[in-house]
Amino acid sequence: MDIVNVLANAKKKTIVRILILFAIEMLLVGYTIASSVFVILSDGKLSAGYAVIPSAFVFAASSILCLYVNNLYHKMHQQ
Repeated sequence: MDIVNVLANAKKKTIVRILILFAIEMLLVGYTIASSVFVILSDGKLSAGYAVIPSAFVFAASSILCLYVNNLYHKMHQQ
């Protein structure tokens, strides 16, 4: 059973959760890119922390998303 079948057989509520997590992750990615651009354009007036801190949140969000889908895969695989 591959991940496509797992997602195809998942409940609507589960798909919505995955999409919400993915949307949050994409918003964080956009915020990280925007922060990086502002840090570069500020000519050193802004700290690099403005770009580093949101990237840590992106890593956390992607980790949570991967763990959630992996857990879903193992639950469906056992059935």
